[in-house]
Amino acid sequence: MDTETHRIAIVAHCLLNRETKVRGLAHGPGAHPLVHGLLGQGTGVVQLPCPEASYLGMNRWGMTYEQYDVPAFRRHCAEILRPTVETLEALHRDGAEIASVIGVDGSPNCGVAWTCRGYAGGEPEDVYGLDGEPQKAARVAGLGIFFEILKEMLDEAGIEACFEAVPEESL
Repeated sequence: MDTETHRIAIVAHCLLNRETKVRGLAHGPGAHPLVHGLLGQGTGVVQLPCPEASYLGMNRWGMTYEQYDVPAFRRHCAEILRPTVETLEALHRDGAEIASVIGVDGSPNCGVAWTCRGYAGGEPEDVYGLDGEPQKAARVAGLGIFFEILKEMLDEAGIEACFEAVPEESL
């Protein structure tokens, strides 16, 4: 790599391919406008794999953090992230700046500032609070499962990155 600094953005899969969203949740075709802006600035883009599509397929339904929070899914996330993190390590060693990791707030997997939580059996909407009263699945502060694992792996690799997100409604 030459002496010029190369900026890289790591993006959630659906920012480049909205078709991988749960059916009915995509609000537009193709790539999110943010991606066009990154490319226009000369920022390289690394697309993360979609853990939900690769684990459950395209005919899945919306789920919450708790529904994905099982050992088999966490192992799946680590396995599909390994090649991407190895590529990022190589880019980082060669002097690339990992400018940001961009997720989707509201996602149970790629949320950054907030994620979708809540589950007590049945449909995600049929969640019961500690008082036994029914409540909807809630948006709560915190990373989604996939991004938790990605952050751990980047930390282990010695790669510092700023995590940010677009709201799920913008997809």
